[in-house]
Amino acid sequence: IVGTNFEGCVSSNTVSSNVTVFTTPTISVNSGSVCSGNTFTIVPSGASTYTIEGTNNVVNPLTTTSYTITGYSAQGCSGIAIITVSVQATLSLSIVGTTIVCEGESYTLTSTGANTYTWSTGATGNAIIITPSTSTVYSVSGGGGNCLGSATHSVSFNPKPNVSAYSSSSLICAEETVTLFANGATTYTWSNGVSGDLITINPTLTSNYSVVGTDLNSCSNTAVYTQSVDACLGLTEGFKKQEMRIDVYPNPSNGEVAVSFAMMIEKPTIELYNYLGQLILKENVTTLITNLNFKTLANGVYTLKVVSSDKVIFVDKIIKQE
Repeated sequence: IVGTNFEGCVSSNTVSSNVTVFTTPTISVNSGSVCSGNTFTIVPSGASTYTIEGTNNVVNPLTTTSYTITGYSAQGCSGIAIITVSVQATLSLSIVGTTIVCEGESYTLTSTGANTYTWSTGATGNAIIITPSTSTVYSVSGGGGNCLGSATHSVSFNPKPNVSAYSSSSLICAEETVTLFANGATTYTWSNGVSGDLITINPTLTSNYSVVGTDLNSCSNTAVYTQSVDACLGLTEGFKKQEMRIDVYPNPSNGEVAVSFAMMIEKPTIELYNYLGQLILKENVTTLITNLNFKTLANGVYTLKVVSSDKVIFVDKIIKQE
């Protein structure tokens, strides 16, 4: 070492000094991605203490962001690392399926927008089959990458319509024409393919007829009516040959008709039935012309039957109108 004083004198001496060089720390930092709105924790290593530019180690970036981390060793030496945290959008899930369900029916709900799905029913997969018994809100949560999403779907429950069927006459003779009626719904389809709330049939045997009724909510139900058919074997050959004629007149009427017999038959009675097939009037026949009065009954179509010795030998439709 050479030293010079103010007067310009020079002096020198020889000394030795040890200089210790510390290693600069190498900083390692985790990187990754987060879903929008979530936090990311920066975890550096390789030093004793750390500073993160502008923040702490828990960050909540709105967009993909880079962070500079400075790490210090125990001797005060520093190293730098830079990481990037990417931000992914939250998953947008949707549920597709019916919003109106009918009692007893099964439907499929399908979700899209994720890779994995878990439903509020406990089922997994992107589709579930539901058979609700009440109005219900279904939810699904889905995952994709590091992100999650959810969706809900409301389903309104509707009971089946109360469909019923009845006949204009509960008992008819073979091949006699009778009308079947349906009610309780909006539209109807019968088992014979006819649409509408009524059909006309002329069965030869007792037969079942079904009708499917559909309401305004597109919910359906089925009713079955058994039309009873009597062979009416009490008809004698003479009656079949018109040797024993029965006439009902006037028809239509105001509620009073005459039933005329060409000849007396054994123990005859006249029976009047309403459209539900209910017996509402019964008259014993003692003369060849019997007057039947049903003026107090409502206007409509009635079934008149003549019974002899417990056998139906004559059936006719009569109309009451004012």
